[in-house]
Amino acid sequence: MDLTGPVAQVGSAPPSQGGGRGFESPPVHLGARGSDWSERPADNREVGGSSPPGPTRWSMLKDRYIVLDTSFLMALSEKKSISLDDLFRLYPKAKLVTTKSVISEIKGHLDGKRRSQARISLEIVERYNIGIFEDYDGSADEDVLKLSKELGKGAVVVTFDLELKERLLDLGIPVIYLRAGKKLVFEDPLRLSKED
Repeated sequence: MDLTGPVAQVGSAPPSQGGGRGFESPPVHLGARGSDWSERPADNREVGGSSPPGPTRWSMLKDRYIVLDTSFLMALSEKKSISLDDLFRLYPKAKLVTTKSVISEIKGHLDGKRRSQARISLEIVERYNIGIFEDYDGSADEDVLKLSKELGKGAVVVTFDLELKERLLDLGIPVIYLRAGKKLVFEDPLRLSKED
């Protein structure tokens, strides 16, 4: 697997993610082992003012990825009961990533009925320095599935798409999804099969 492909550069980070007034994030590039990721706080502390907390280098994280699907990113603006912090509580110290095809699918909603949710989703991608794998530019669901397989056992996918969720679980890929319309749940099919 080649992890040296381009990843989109995004703007600044909010104070809760290590930024602040006038803070401009460093370039985001995925190195050979993800070693050039920008900095983010080690935990989910509330941060006030413009002073960033003691950051942890992305490079210190051991190959843990949260792959974001279109359905989750679009739902962030609609469901007040979920947040990115919830993901880190379920799967801490991971890198947030998505694919170019997911971003393209969201951009496709900019001219439709869900334009407001699409605009907010794109702002979230930029604000939280979510890494974008540029080489994945086909079908969004297929690319999310392919990327999660290539990232290996350190990857978990966040999706509210029931069909994609079932496909991922059948392949042994852990999934975070919304249960009963209000609570994020982490399901790891490999862990469940070992407990049987």
